[in-house]
Amino acid sequence: MRRAQGPNGAMIASKFSYLGGFVGTSNVYAAYLNGIPALGTVAHSYIMSFEKEEDIANSRVLDGVDLLEAAMKYRTELGWTDTNMGELYAYVGFAYAYPNAFSALVDSYSTMNSGIKNYLILALVLKDLGYTAMSIRLDSGDLAQLSKDCKAIATETGKKYGHDFSDMSVVASNDINEKTLHELIKNEH
Repeated sequence: MRRAQGPNGAMIASKFSYLGGFVGTSNVYAAYLNGIPALGTVAHSYIMSFEKEEDIANSRVLDGVDLLEAAMKYRTELGWTDTNMGELYAYVGFAYAYPNAFSALVDSYSTMNSGIKNYLILALVLKDLGYTAMSIRLDSGDLAQLSKDCKAIATETGKKYGHDFSDMSVVASNDINEKTLHELIKNEH
């Protein structure tokens, strides 16, 4: 939306893209006004807006399970106790809202030391509840290498708990252009 030719351009593009065959939009206002499915990951600002447990007070119990409590058990069990808690709260809130479409931006703080680990913690909790986490989004750093590293830790974590996370998608953003795409392909992203 921020790259469109003004607010009207963004709204029109969202509406007519949907009418033309797109399955949804990340433009929440266009989704609301036009009955279009809202899809996508969250922004850095969403993740960084979570600072304390109270921020998810009304959005953490799903199917009778306290998502934060369940996540904390996996966090401790895996020894990942240094991940960013605000990020974990944000993921709990998003998983609560979209358990069938949980997708997370994993590089707001540290991709490998926090983001991917917090994502996998919630992926395990959702799997226990019968849901499947969908994807991660990388928005900075060496996208090719980070995608490989994230897939590796997801595979390892899944095997530890008897889950297959090989279908986890990795989405890249951040000024992707033709040159970047060629580099990603060259590096077997």
